[in-house]
Amino acid sequence: MGLSNFGMQLSRLMDEEGLNNSEIARILGVSRQSIANYLDEVNPSFPTTETVSTIAKHFEITEQYFFSNLPRYFFKKMKEHEQFIINFFDEPDNFRSCIEELIQVHTEKIATQKLNEKRSKRAISVG
Repeated sequence: MGLSNFGMQLSRLMDEEGLNNSEIARILGVSRQSIANYLDEVNPSFPTTETVSTIAKHFEITEQYFFSNLPRYFFKKMKEHEQFIINFFDEPDNFRSCIEELIQVHTEKIATQKLNEKRSKRAISVG
């Protein structure tokens, strides 16, 4: 059956931050068992709205992240994204430039991920 969308997104955040179940439970003020239940592949449980808000606040994202399949940076709460969104919806003529900016940001994120993966592999092979 696989992880719920919430569980997949939480797992992704944990991986990106290098956090295990105990660490994220401590940060969020919930039990390790709660985290394990959210990540359960067979019968996942879902957190309360308050817990979802706490998680979103900790990772500086909006709650909508957990109900999408989009990358984290689409939901980052950052000032530069606010202006991007304003431009996107305010001026239809800005559509092309907004899409180009979005593609550039995504390309940079992928390049950074690949570089980090190479560094990790190199560190493992040296160690």
